[in-house]
Amino acid sequence: MHQKQQKQTYKSLIQTSIIAGLGGTLFYLLISFNGIGISPDSVSYLATAKNIASGKGITDYNNSPLVLFPAGYPLFLGFILKLTGCNLLTIAKVINATLMISLVFFYGLIIDKFKNKNTFWLYKLIILISIPISASMLDVYTMLWSETLFIVLIPVFVLLIYRYLQIPTIANLLIVALISAIACDVRIAGISIIGTGLAIIALQNSFTIKKKLRDCSIYFMLSSSIIVLNIIRNNFLSGSMAGIRQKSETSFFANIDYVGNTILQWFHLIITFKYLGLLLGISVMSLLLGIILWKLLLNKTFSSIELITTLFCFFYFGFIILSSTLSKYEPINNRLLSPAFVPFLISITLFIPNSLSMIRRTIYLKYMIVGIVTITTIFFEYGQLEYCVTLFDETKESGIPGYTEKSWQESNIVQFLTDKKQVDTNLSSEIPIYSNAADAVYFYSSRNATNLPETAHTTKLSDYCGSGTNYIVWFTNEFDYKAIVRLEDISLHRYLDTLKSFKDGYLLISKPFLR
Repeated sequence: MHQKQQKQTYKSLIQTSIIAGLGGTLFYLLISFNGIGISPDSVSYLATAKNIASGKGITDYNNSPLVLFPAGYPLFLGFILKLTGCNLLTIAKVINATLMISLVFFYGLIIDKFKNKNTFWLYKLIILISIPISASMLDVYTMLWSETLFIVLIPVFVLLIYRYLQIPTIANLLIVALISAIACDVRIAGISIIGTGLAIIALQNSFTIKKKLRDCSIYFMLSSSIIVLNIIRNNFLSGSMAGIRQKSETSFFANIDYVGNTILQWFHLIITFKYLGLLLGISVMSLLLGIILWKLLLNKTFSSIELITTLFCFFYFGFIILSSTLSKYEPINNRLLSPAFVPFLISITLFIPNSLSMIRRTIYLKYMIVGIVTITTIFFEYGQLEYCVTLFDETKESGIPGYTEKSWQESNIVQFLTDKKQVDTNLSSEIPIYSNAADAVYFYSSRNATNLPETAHTTKLSDYCGSGTNYIVWFTNEFDYKAIVRLEDISLHRYLDTLKSFKDGYLLISKPFLR
């Protein structure tokens, strides 16, 4: 019997490894065509990683302390840069392919720990194949984003806290807390992992009240320690905990609507009904909570790995909705919700193999369920593959959307910035550079630059108007961030002279008025 189980384990690991390897290869090829996708956030991660590796500390492309993002992902990239000495843009395909392989492999291990193992081999195959070809993961793992690391830390957390529940020692608790702390310093959304961990410990019926209080206290203090230190450091260096953030302009229900619409995108459903996103968002949160409560009442414990996965999904959705209601950042989209994609997929489909394993006598009912599930799976996977093939063709032809995309490389002002000789001739290294897209200036020219202040930040705007002589690299294309102060407003307080004009921007000199 032991040999049979061992053989099944090896067979399962081989199955997982093959799918993981193929998934990693897909992303390696996608990124190889024209390079990793780069967004403004990616530029901050790149610049900070380079500064960390060169001993300049956790500083951004303008040589200021990085406060807008947690330091975890830039530290990860900085470590790789220091270890390999390779250009991060060159080895990004290896980094993201490796992270994807790890993601598929860890979720394979999670599914292997589900209860009804004899019915799960096909279910596992479908879920694991769905991960690398999903629209959600394709949009994230083709980019240089912190989500790529954070998403991998989620199944690691699930596996480790499951192990802690099986062997509830302080050593196992400390390991879970350490992974939670790292995840929280990679993405602020890691707070949802801390919440999940606390809920799981607090609701264990097998634990005494004393053990619950002790373990919750230890877990909370250690899991929140790194991000707390990061916030203290940010406040000391910049006077703000995580950069200047404005109050949200979207309501609680609008954010639930965004969640629902993102889920529709995950499953390639195009349905034009005004309140469908809101209804789906509410239904999803209710369903996840219902699953949690049902399992808790049924099993009287939170020790199953299936329930841990669902609980994280509920906490993560809840955190994103609440934080988006309180603080202003990009509308809820796939990037923000992608860490919950696989846990959500598992949570809403887990009843299928469980139901099939319970239906033994009514063979016709079993065949009917299998038929419905098969048809649904075919439609779902067809949509996944169709999206994957389309993205593959578009990436091969034009590159991944972002600063490495071919259309950006052909931009008039970008060609100027990438020409070192032209930049050195026209821009004195002694005069600071400001821009409405400082990250783009840094990415293309490797020159440090500072963003012009947003109109809402009156103190910073006043400081800039009173500053000395500087250059302004102004983009009139999609790089132009509309919240930045306009040139016509600057001209009311400073002397502006155009040094160069481009089809999609200007190079100006900005000087204070003579008094």
